Amino acid sequence: MKFRCCNHILHSINFMLKYIQTCNELHGGEIFYSADDEKNPPDCEEIMRRRNQLIENCKNGIYPERCKTCPQFIEQEWEDNQQITKLSIFHWLHCNCECEYCFQAKHRKGSTDEVQKSMYFDAYPVLKEMHDKGYLAPADKFQFEIGGGEVAILEEFPKLMDLMLEHGFYYAYVMSSGIAYSETITKMLQNPKTRFSVTISAGSREVFKRIKKRDKFEQVKENLKKYIEKAVDKTKVCVRYIIDEGYNDTEKDIKDWIDTCEEIGAQFLEISLDFCRGFEKLQGQPYNPHLKELVDYYLKECEQRNENSHKFYYSVDRTSELIFERGYY
Repeated sequence: MKFRCCNHILHSINFMLKYIQTCNELHGGEIFYSADDEKNPPDCEEIMRRRNQLIENCKNGIYPERCKTCPQFIEQEWEDNQQITKLSIFHWLHCNCECEYCFQAKHRKGSTDEVQKSMYFDAYPVLKEMHDKGYLAPADKFQFEIGGGEVAILEEFPKLMDLMLEHGFYYAYVMSSGIAYSETITKMLQNPKTRFSVTISAGSREVFKRIKKRDKFEQVKENLKKYIEKAVDKTKVCVRYIIDEGYNDTEKDIKDWIDTCEEIGAQFLEISLDFCRGFEKLQGQPYNPHLKELVDYYLKECEQRNENSHKFYYSVDRTSELIFERGYY
């Protein structure tokens, strides 16, 4: 059937801090559950009812206001199957570091190492029911991502990952600070379809403390070594670096990070701009040319190190590439 809609409405669901909705916090989207408005825990059937009603509204030309100007909200032929093919889980805040560039940090007070429940609702009961009732697409069409907050200190993280492993997936993306070692992450890395990333953003103890507000650089290095050693596909452990102007934005900072990646045996590196804060504060403004110089330095440095013998794969975050291509945030 031809109508105006998008893949997020038809096939995605996002568990955010207070809401269960179509899109993530940066994009907005229609809300199916709000912890602000509802006293009871999320109800699977009510969420699906509201989701189905949204899709019917789109078919009948009744469009959500916040979607009308979105470039992904387009008119085309859409398939009838409305199973959820992409799941995002970001419904808690507590974390064991305080990254300068984290868009969630403004919502919390300080860091913690304590394992805790989400502040507003548990995701597991809803997702278990979605899995049991066939609302999630089959494994060969299903993917998910989970971040936070810090996954290793989310109480229901082990149950959630066991559920995802039971359901099956063709791609999973798990994000962590790397400060706390997690046997659940190690278990996920036994599945070659899992990509795991730690955004260390530093190659020295001093820079790590400056950005993360924790003196845990050596601990993260040791944990990353363990994850890499135990992963069935070592290239699926991604060590990331977000360039944060004024904190880690020199060639020496980046060289130290690449040295650290070599030291711990990392086989996949990725660099990124601080585009979350960029979109929030600098939307429509040109990027600092120095940032492109730093990324070019990173690419050249990695290429040179791989000349004689292959050491690692390396990339630039796709959103950052798009910013460079168009010239602004």
